[in-house]
Amino acid sequence: MDDIKSGSGEGSESLVAIVVHIDLLGDSAKTEMVGNHKGIHKVIFGQIWIGFLELAYSNILAWLYNYGGACSGNVYGIIVTLNGNSALWGMIMAPFFIRKYGKKNVQIVTNLLNIVFILAMILFTGKITSATIWMVLLCLYCNGIVGAFAHILNPAIQADIRDYQQYRTGERIDGMFAAVATIGSVTVSYT
Repeated sequence: MDDIKSGSGEGSESLVAIVVHIDLLGDSAKTEMVGNHKGIHKVIFGQIWIGFLELAYSNILAWLYNYGGACSGNVYGIIVTLNGNSALWGMIMAPFFIRKYGKKNVQIVTNLLNIVFILAMILFTGKITSATIWMVLLCLYCNGIVGAFAHILNPAIQADIRDYQQYRTGERIDGMFAAVATIGSVTVSYT
C-alpha cells in the first residue's frame, strides 16, 4: 500500500494525502531533516535577533522618562498608549501587503525597516530635551507598525516551511521544528 496518494487540485497545486503513516524515522534523522532545510535557519535566527533587539530598544522610552527626565508622568502615559497603538495598524495592513508583494518580500522589507527605525533613534538621543522622547516615539511607532507584520507573517512562513518539508519527504515533523527553534533561541541568548 502506498504511503502517499497524489491527486490533482485546482490550478498548479496538487493534493497530498497521507493514507498510512508509520513513524520510521528516529529523532536524529528528523533533526537532520530540519537542519538541512535552508529556510528554517533564516526564519528562526532572524526572529530571535529581531526579538532581542525589540526587547532592548523597548526600554528606551522608560529610560528617557525615569532617568532622562524627558517628560512628566502624564505625558509618559500618553506616549506609552500611543506606542502600543502602533501594532494595530501594522496588523491591519499586513494581509494586504502580503497578498500584493508576497511573504518573502514583505519579510525582507519589514526586517530592513526595523533596523532603519531602530538606528534612527540615534539621531535624537545625543542631548535629551523635551522633544527627544517624542522623536524616539516616532521611531518606535513606525517600527511598531512594521514590527507588527511579524505577528501575521512569521507563523505563515513557518507553516509554509513545514508544508514544504512534508511535501518533499512525506514526514510531518512539527515537533522537531519546535525543538530546533528552542535550542536555537537558547543558544542565541547565551551568545
